Amino acid sequence: MEIDEKKLYLLLLQRMEEALGRLDRYQAKLDIIEANFNKLERGMDNYHSAILERFEQMEHYISYLEHEIQVLQRHVPAHEEILPLQ
Repeated sequence: MEIDEKKLYLLLLQRMEEALGRLDRYQAKLDIIEANFNKLERGMDNYHSAILERFEQMEHYISYLEHEIQVLQRHVPAHEEILPLQ
């Protein structure tokens, strides 16, 4: 009976080693997924920053154009109709 217990113990150890090997492979895959997610997140942050920067540039440009329109409207002869800004 002692031999059967020893075989069972060795079989159990073998199964545990196999399970640990699978866990190591899954952990490696999870590490890759996490690294890819982090790259994606950094890329999205960069994209978001670029969009915000472009939006701010457009706001400045719109303000500049509104100012230019006001300057031009001041120089329009009185008999011509001035269109209001919206």
